[in-house]
Amino acid sequence: MQATSLLDANVAHRLARSLLIVSLLIGAAAQAEERLMHGVTQAKDGVQIHYESGGRGSPALVFIHGWNCDRSYWSAQLPFFAATHHVVAIDLAGHGDSGTNREEWSMANFGADVAVVAHALQLEDIILVGHSMGGQVALEAAKLLKGRVKMIIGADTLSDVSLRYADAQLAAMLAAMEADFPGTVDGMVRSSFSCPHQTPR
Repeated sequence: MQATSLLDANVAHRLARSLLIVSLLIGAAAQAEERLMHGVTQAKDGVQIHYESGGRGSPALVFIHGWNCDRSYWSAQLPFFAATHHVVAIDLAGHGDSGTNREEWSMANFGADVAVVAHALQLEDIILVGHSMGGQVALEAAKLLKGRVKMIIGADTLSDVSLRYADAQLAAMLAAMEADFPGTVDGMVRSSFSCPHQTPR
């Protein structure tokens, strides 16, 4: 009987210790999440630009999503890097929570979206991290943030920064999107993979 109660006490002690460790881990994760705060600022053309920011440390890491994505694309990276850096993830105009009331849609204006958030947060030493279209946006933002951008990191982007499309090519792509946006985008996505004619599952 004494051995049984000693065993029960030992199990209870281990269980209590395990619960304490789990509570500390959950608390640390919650604290990392709490450091991320939602913000909104206004672009030069009046469009509201939403973002998340948190953490501390320099340089600041500014994460820029690609086309048809939003700031949640970076949701796994933000808490991790917030332990050592000020982190920011932006919804570019027309994406996520940001406004859609823009009249001139251009890479320059997307770059200005990033710059206005950097100004609002008073970021000085900045690393821009852009995925896909976000890489081109990062280049535009760096022009506006003269001397403040220390590095640009591209993820699946900028394989050839000198690549320029002829006006006729751009006009044809835009005309195709205006005529059949879903079909054109479907074709673009399929052509990005090795089996463009295979039916997705």
